[in-house]
Amino acid sequence: MNSGVKTMAAGLGLMAVTIGGVAALAGPRDQDGGAQAQPQRPDIGGMLIAGLQQSPGCLGVDAGQMMSGKNVIVAWFENKAAVTKWYYSQTHLRAIRQFIKVDFDHEPLEFVTDEQAPIMVIASITPATEEELAAVGMPISQIAIELFAPLPGGASINGRFSPESFPVEHLEVFDPAVAAGG
Repeated sequence: MNSGVKTMAAGLGLMAVTIGGVAALAGPRDQDGGAQAQPQRPDIGGMLIAGLQQSPGCLGVDAGQMMSGKNVIVAWFENKAAVTKWYYSQTHLRAIRQFIKVDFDHEPLEFVTDEQAPIMVIASITPATEEELAAVGMPISQIAIELFAPLPGGASINGRFSPESFPVEHLEVFDPAVAAGG
């Protein structure tokens, strides 16, 4: 898959899911170096997750933090059309306009040729250190949006990482109760 797809196609706004959480790093400081009280910021992460959950063709959403410190959101979509619907949704476009001031030289998902393949999108954001924040003026030091399609195989016991509705060919599903004769 083309790297341009991995870095842009599925939704630049997905990256903003944790900006609400890390934006506090950018808040003003009082004379003693402590954080000043500031007006309540909108919960952009919550807004994006709710928007994804309501987006036609989005099969599931999850979010968390990695050992590396990256904050991630994972969204599973039925196919290219579903990701495209999310990309052009009002929620997503509002997030893009708020955080991204760049024009791209191709259409979203232009390089995805299989129209019906399910797509998993992972957006990752690393909060900026205070030094990075001072240098770049953004509360994040890294952003990536990457697309993945399921490969055949794998196994699950008592549940999966992906939603049940996200197709994975040849996935071995084990039910310990059935295996034990129960």
